[in-house]
Amino acid sequence: MEGDIALGMKYIGAGLATIGAIGAAIAQRLCEAGARVMIADDNDTKLHVTLEVLKAQEGQAAKFATKLEDKLGASNLLAATIDTYGRVDVLVNIPRATQPGAFADLNGPAM
Repeated sequence: MEGDIALGMKYIGAGLATIGAIGAAIAQRLCEAGARVMIADDNDTKLHVTLEVLKAQEGQAAKFATKLEDKLGASNLLAATIDTYGRVDVLVNIPRATQPGAFADLNGPAM
């Protein structure tokens, strides 16, 4: 992301909770580029650690703990992001998925 491609954009980062993993690295890079990032995962402890790292690096980030393998969790994540940032520009999904599919259509073992 060169220049200001991400500046001011609002991102949902689903599955970006584990520091040292690719998802957290993506969240860090987006924050560095000026994006506002909502990180999401079902592990609130990991989310909290990742959020603290992002904020320590002056990133604009928030977290939302939810089970992403069901439509209600995905809907609640979207609503929380809109409540926090006013809109969503980009969804970055780093799933534990084992098959391709639309984010909202994946569930259970596919996640």
